[in-house]
Amino acid sequence: MTNAFQNLLTIDFWFGSPKIWSLELKIYFAFFLALAIASVICYIIFTKKAKDYKPFASIKNLTFGWLLGFALIGLLFDFFIWQNIPYLSSRIFIILIFLAIVIWGVSLAIFIQGSWQKQILDFEAEKEYQKYLPKKKRKK
Repeated sequence: MTNAFQNLLTIDFWFGSPKIWSLELKIYFAFFLALAIASVICYIIFTKKAKDYKPFASIKNLTFGWLLGFALIGLLFDFFIWQNIPYLSSRIFIILIFLAIVIWGVSLAIFIQGSWQKQILDFEAEKEYQKYLPKKKRKK
């Protein structure tokens, strides 16, 4: 085994904190900052699409909350690493955040495949139904 791999198997590695302004810390910061930027971009895109197509409103709220929430939590833990706070800056918390991001993303994908498809069909049926209803007369 190499020394780097043996380092991964120690408890001190996972519960220790990375060095201040190391490459690892910069990568964490860039990743969580990219999540924050992606949340704003998704919010803008889905807001424009939700004006014409109502099922995008639920996706807008879910993706914005997912990306921005994990970005803020990640940046908070990144701040703890930068301040060298002993227990809150351990690598295990960053790994748990990454796992939570993946789990939340999978659940969002399952939602899109399942109930969101039903919302689209219901919206299309309602749109088709509204097309044949009489329009309200305007008062002059």
